[in-house]
Amino acid sequence: MSILLVFDLGTTALKLVAFGGDGHPARQVEARYPTRATPGGGQEQDPEDWWTAAVTACAGLPAAMRESVRAVALVGTMENLVALDAGGRPVRPALLYSDGRSGAVFPPIRDRLLAADAPAVLGNAPGPLNTVAKFRWLQQAEPEAARRIATLLPGAKDYLALRLTGWTATDPAAGTTVGLMNLARREWSAPLVEAVGLDPALLPPILPADALVGELLPAAALALGLPAGCPVVNGCGDAAASTVGAAGDGQLHVYLGTSGWVARSRPLDPAALPRPFTTLAHPRAGWAIEIAPLLTAGDAAGWFGRIAGAELAALDAEAEAADAAPPETLFLPYLKGERSPFVDLAVRGALLDLDIAQGRGALHYAVLEGVALALRNNLDAMAAAPGPIRLTGGGGASRVWPQLIADATGRTVECADLPTATTAMGGYRIAAAALGWPAPPDMIGMVHEPRPDRMSRAGRRLARFRQATEEARRRAAERVE
Repeated sequence: MSILLVFDLGTTALKLVAFGGDGHPARQVEARYPTRATPGGGQEQDPEDWWTAAVTACAGLPAAMRESVRAVALVGTMENLVALDAGGRPVRPALLYSDGRSGAVFPPIRDRLLAADAPAVLGNAPGPLNTVAKFRWLQQAEPEAARRIATLLPGAKDYLALRLTGWTATDPAAGTTVGLMNLARREWSAPLVEAVGLDPALLPPILPADALVGELLPAAALALGLPAGCPVVNGCGDAAASTVGAAGDGQLHVYLGTSGWVARSRPLDPAALPRPFTTLAHPRAGWAIEIAPLLTAGDAAGWFGRIAGAELAALDAEAEAADAAPPETLFLPYLKGERSPFVDLAVRGALLDLDIAQGRGALHYAVLEGVALALRNNLDAMAAAPGPIRLTGGGGASRVWPQLIADATGRTVECADLPTATTAMGGYRIAAAALGWPAPPDMIGMVHEPRPDRMSRAGRRLARFRQATEEARRRAAERVE
């Protein structure tokens, strides 16, 4: 058997998926790593934990499977700040995409970028979570550490690529999230880099998603138990990879992991940019991914699970029972702020209309429904054409959540056959096309139709959700003032 190995560096864990020569996943192993939350909205991870997770996950594969690996592909979180010194070592823990401390230093950067006509170049309005804003925060908060930085990487998988091959690079999708890339040309914009006063030498080369970063170094191969010299395919950021792995061109795709998003792919039209949502460079040249992300999706369910002291499977069963008489409790999923369909890093979540008769199943139900309503808001913001939704990510394995999304959106929800492997499947599709491996089959699991008897309730809940969101944002603005 020949194996193509995909490393998927998510927010909470590295998923290692071994694909056989027929394009089917042969084995999946997971290795978790911690996130450190700091005051002011900080979200950090140690890049060395990503490497340790890679070693641990590889050790979980049978020896014969490791020996059969013929190529490696990489996907993972983006819009991070991975700061490296001249020797390629982390200067400090990485700032994750959800780290909101950069919001405080963003206005001057935004003004400089707008003065340089950045939206027309970026294809997006400058954002407070862009990597360039995180770097400015680091310069102000930790100037000594900032002075030691030789390279900035936006992708978690970019750091892993460096450890595997010795070469530094990123991909166009992750490059989009830096806030300095010319979207149409897929290269760093010299005028924008100059406008923010950044040394261009800090930015890595942007290679196509299907490019070979290099070959697996002997030392890395020994640590992982893999054959030295295997080609390592660049891959791409997670939102791009999951879109490629989940859906055909133009089909709506919803991802429910720690974070979440609604996405679709289509040909790039620079004249139509910027749009009122995020546009990423698609792994395919000349195409773009339109994406409306949520900062908190599965993380909301995990948060409530920790409070309730119960496993998500148990809570799902209790929420399934609560579905017979759905609770009026409303959940706003803004636990870390929000970025779509509005950008507001100060807004926070809420549980409203609580009742003393309710148990934890009803509250878990409210959490899942709140995320579903947030997804509906993003679909409406994208003016998405009618049609089914392909659902991926760990949330797709829930016994309740896909149906709540179908009810909230009024759309058919098609669950991916292997929801937790969809992002890795995108990495496989990209690498397989580059290496001449077979394309995988498109397989769908459960299908959920919106329930006609819940249509009236869905409309009422959406109106209440939007009203409560406006109130939460007003209160957040008052706190900031």
